[in-house]
Amino acid sequence: MTEKNAQQVKTIFGGAFLRGRGISAVVFAALFFLGYIATAAVVQTADAQVTAAATPPNVTNTTCSNNWSTTCVTTCDAFGVCTDTCTTVCLLGGYCEDPGTASDEKDRLVSSLRNDLENAATSLEAWLDKQITRMLQEELEQLENIEQWSISWWQTMWNYNLLPGLQSMARQLNIDLALQAFTLQSNADAVNEMETIHALQKHGIEDQMNLRPGEQVCVAGTVAGGYGRVTAISRAMRQAWENESVAHGLNKVGDIGAAAGVYTEAQRYDDLRNIFCDPDGNGGRNNCGATLPAFYNADVQPTKFFYDNLTIDVNKDPRTAKAVETIINNMVGVPSADPILKAALSSPPGQEVFLDRRSYLARYAAIRSVPEMVAGWRMPGSKMGDWVRDLRMSAGVPDVPGAISDNPSYKEIMHAVSVDRFNSGKYAAGMITDENKIEMEKLTLNTLYLMQLRDYYELLERTALTLAVQVSMLSGQEPLPNVRRARPLKGGP
Repeated sequence: MTEKNAQQVKTIFGGAFLRGRGISAVVFAALFFLGYIATAAVVQTADAQVTAAATPPNVTNTTCSNNWSTTCVTTCDAFGVCTDTCTTVCLLGGYCEDPGTASDEKDRLVSSLRNDLENAATSLEAWLDKQITRMLQEELEQLENIEQWSISWWQTMWNYNLLPGLQSMARQLNIDLALQAFTLQSNADAVNEMETIHALQKHGIEDQMNLRPGEQVCVAGTVAGGYGRVTAISRAMRQAWENESVAHGLNKVGDIGAAAGVYTEAQRYDDLRNIFCDPDGNGGRNNCGATLPAFYNADVQPTKFFYDNLTIDVNKDPRTAKAVETIINNMVGVPSADPILKAALSSPPGQEVFLDRRSYLARYAAIRSVPEMVAGWRMPGSKMGDWVRDLRMSAGVPDVPGAISDNPSYKEIMHAVSVDRFNSGKYAAGMITDENKIEMEKLTLNTLYLMQLRDYYELLERTALTLAVQVSMLSGQEPLPNVRRARPLKGGP
C-alpha cells in the first residue's frame, strides 16, 4: 500500500458514514486492512517457498548452490489477468530442473500465485484509491452543497425570519421603554398633580373659610347691582328738570311760555286746579277740577312727597311726577318772563336786561340743583324690589302699598343696607364666632360709608354753590363805587 493510500485510509478512519452507500467508513477500512494483511502474508509465504526452491533437492552440483538465476516474463490477457513465465538458470553452469517436473510446476504456481496476488493487490489498491477519491469528492461536493444550502438557508432565515423578528422586537422594546418612561413620568406627574390639587383644595378650603361672606355681605353685594342703573336714572331726571325750568326763562321755541310768561303762569294755575286743588282751601272758594284727595295740596308738601318717601314712584302715576316738579318750582320759583323784542336787543339797555335775565337763570339753576338732587335720589329704576323687600321686611317695615317699592330708588337701597338691616334682630348672627365675617362686614360698612360721603360731598357742592349765589345776589344790591349804573332810556321802543 502506498503512502497516499495510507493517508486516505487514515482520513476514512476519521470520517463519517459514506454518503449514499450505507456502509460505515470505519467498517470498510477495517475490511481493507484485513485483506491487505492476508495478501501480505501470502506473498511472504510464497517468497519463502521460492527461496527454498532456489536449490533444487535433486541437484547434485554443489557449485550452483545459491547461484541460481530466475528469469520471468509477465504476460497479461484481455481481462487484465497477468501471469509470469520463469526460467531458472544456474549462473555457474550447473544444471536446472527440467520443465514440467514437480519442482518446476511448483515454482511456476508460486510465481503465478505471487503475480496474481500482486496484480490483485495492485488492482484492489487502484480500485480503492479510485473509490476513496470519488467518495471524498462526493463528500466535498455534498459538504459544499450543505455549506451553500446552509448559507442560503441562513440568509433566508436571517433576512426574512430572524432579522424582521429582531427588528420588530427592537421596536417593541423601544416602544416598551418609551411607554415605561411615559408611565413613570405620568406617575410622577400624577403625584405632582395630586399634590398640587391637594394644595389648591387646601388653600381653597382655607380661602372659603376665611373669605366666605356672611349673610349681610351677600345682601349688600346683591343690592349693589342696582346702584348703577338708579344713579343713571337720577342724573337723567335732574337734567330734564333743569332743561324744562330754564326753557321757561329763555322763552324757548316749543315751550309753553315761548310767546309770553303769562302762558307759563296759566299752565301752572291749570295744574293747580286739575291736580292739586283742595276744595276746602281758600275758604271753600277754590274752583277745582276733578282732583284726587291723595294729591290735595301736594305742590306745597315737600315733607310728605319728598322726605317721607324713600322712592317717589313717578312711573305709576304721572301726577306724582308733576307733583315733584311743582314742589321744586314753588320752593325756588319759576323764571317765567316775556320775551325781549328784537329791536330792544339792539340797544344797550335791552342788552343789559337780556344779560341780567341770563345771569338770573344761571343763579336760579344753581339754587334749583339742591332740591333736584334730593328728588333725583328718590327716582325708581334699580329693579331690586325683591331683595330690598326681604331686607326691609326683616327689619319690621310693613309690606303695605307705599311703604316698600317694587322698583326701589337709590335712596331706598342705601336706607335698607345702612339702616334697616341693622334693625333685623339677627344682624350679628354668625359674626360672633366667625372672625372672617366680621372683617367682611367691616369692608361692607366702609364701602357704604364712602358712598354716603360721596353723596354728602355732592350735596355740599350744590349747597356751596347756592351760598355763592346768595352772596352774589346780596352784593348785587350794592352799586360799585364810582360807577354809574346803566339805566333804561325814557321813551324806549
